[in-house]
Amino acid sequence: MMSQDRRRIWEGSGKQMQLFILAYLLLLALPCMGFLPNFWSRVLTLSWDSHTHQYITEQAILNVTLETLRSTKTSQGNNEEEQTRLGRGFWRAVGEVVKSNAAMDFLSSTRSDPVYHFDSEQVDSAMGMLRQFWAQTLLSVRAKEYQSARHSLGQLFHSLQDFYSHSNWVEMGQRSIYLHLLQPEEPAVPVAEVPQM
Repeated sequence: MMSQDRRRIWEGSGKQMQLFILAYLLLLALPCMGFLPNFWSRVLTLSWDSHTHQYITEQAILNVTLETLRSTKTSQGNNEEEQTRLGRGFWRAVGEVVKSNAAMDFLSSTRSDPVYHFDSEQVDSAMGMLRQFWAQTLLSVRAKEYQSARHSLGQLFHSLQDFYSHSNWVEMGQRSIYLHLLQPEEPAVPVAEVPQM
């Protein structure tokens, strides 16, 4: 009789212990910060305040679009139906850029390659890849191949975002954008000086 009671107590406390461990592990992960590729990564990790590649890309496109629209003349008489059609096309295009950006972290051909992500001290190679994305984007626009341009633009944005988040640009005291990132005649990245002793 006594051993059955002990077994029930132990089994009951075992379930409580499992729940405690699960809760502890979840709480342990909460203070972690990361750079996530898209909205669903935020959902799965419960990281609501993290900026994803998707969020950063959408915000950048919206900011540039807003600046462009503010600098142009007022509406040219488009009716409501035309504006709705243009709005839908705009969001489809934004979606293509965002999808191409996030895919860099999921495609088997790019997710583990440090050149696409400014990882493993592959800065020079990553800069070359970044500049290739820029050249491809420009060539596609000039050839009026806009879908291809949106694809390479998404890849370009991903690599740009990874440059700032994976390099030591900020740690070197830089507070502004690196204006020479896409210029092939410039050095890849200025190197931090070795402190004199």
